[in-house]
Amino acid sequence: MALRGNALAKNREIDIRQVRTEENADDGGIDCGRELNSFVDAFMSHDEAQLSQAREALVNAMGAAGMVEAAAVAGNFQRMVRIADCIGIPFDESRMEMTAGVREELKLNEFQSAENTFKRS
Repeated sequence: MALRGNALAKNREIDIRQVRTEENADDGGIDCGRELNSFVDAFMSHDEAQLSQAREALVNAMGAAGMVEAAAVAGNFQRMVRIADCIGIPFDESRMEMTAGVREELKLNEFQSAENTFKRS
């Protein structure tokens, strides 16, 4: 939601579906989007060689500070998701309605963890 809002504020078009593609052939309209997608894929794969290459590509594309920021965001997001999954934080009705389009577009309801998060109380 923040990415889409940021893009609207800057009058830029982005394709958020890029985060769910098998290949990172496009940047999705996001600066360094291809490198960021590759980094996230490597981060989630737990493949050290792939992660090392992705870090290097990020440093080349956005500098060392940018790579560190991307790693911090990925690590923090992973932490928040794990906590929410562990305690089964459900979305309230207003968030269900507000995120319906994005969840459909990104097929988020297909994730196993959606069973805990997106179920209606």
